[in-house]
Amino acid sequence: MMNENSLISIIIPVYNGEKYLSATIQSVIDQTYNNWELIIVDDGSTDNTADVVKQFNDNRISYIKKNNTGVSDSRNVGAQIAKGEILCFLDADDVWLPDNLEKKIYKLINEPNSILVASPMYLWYESADYHNCKIVGSPIIDEWKEFRELRNISIPSSSLIYKKSFLEAGMFDTNISTSADFDLAIRLRELGKFTYLNEPLVLYRSHPSQMHNNIALYKHDMIYILKKYKFNTNFFPTRHEWRKSYSLLHFYIAVEFIRQKNFYNGLIHAIKSFFYNPALIFIKIFKKI
Repeated sequence: MMNENSLISIIIPVYNGEKYLSATIQSVIDQTYNNWELIIVDDGSTDNTADVVKQFNDNRISYIKKNNTGVSDSRNVGAQIAKGEILCFLDADDVWLPDNLEKKIYKLINEPNSILVASPMYLWYESADYHNCKIVGSPIIDEWKEFRELRNISIPSSSLIYKKSFLEAGMFDTNISTSADFDLAIRLRELGKFTYLNEPLVLYRSHPSQMHNNIALYKHDMIYILKKYKFNTNFFPTRHEWRKSYSLLHFYIAVEFIRQKNFYNGLIHAIKSFFYNPALIFIKIFKKI
């Protein structure tokens, strides 16, 4: 029976993460909650990731090296061998505040019907005091509305999830990478309730090499997801709602291409956005006025 001292299995997928991994591991060791195991899944790194892990002499930490198959598969591998009934997926460049696990497991265990608990995060730049950083991921009232607006629940690094629910949802989809957490959140929400703490407990490290800065991967993943759930009536009660989300995606992609001074692709996606929902661009312009 699960209780407030249940074993938490933490999975860190890592690929060439030697620069930040030490701080991430140390933030796990520094937790005020001690009943955890840490499974580090090395996705075929060619740097000194293994040496970083060896610096930590803690029998709660295990290290697995495998061929490069992507972040989603690495998370799944870690989850499948996890001994705990509660899972957390921690990105190899993020950092937890010391009471992250303690506060979240208490909330999860004491919330009936909840299968996941999450908290906001500090959008952390290395040179900044995290107290002065922007906070992202506020508590959500209507997850389905947030999903339609392409906003994500912060599963990696922020969330605790019951392993049973994770497996029932089908784990991470290995066809995608940058938005696999968004895809998983949709399937988890169909199984049960999400619970939130209104306190940032995670430092989400912002740096240029992050996978989420790859617009091509983001575009691939999000188009895949919107097509995958096109006929899911929880996600999209009407066809018009799907078109609005598809339009919004192309609008975001267009803006990013324009920021990169790739005006041709920016224009292509702006046209697609207009085609699927002509009102969207006018709404965005109106909000700027």
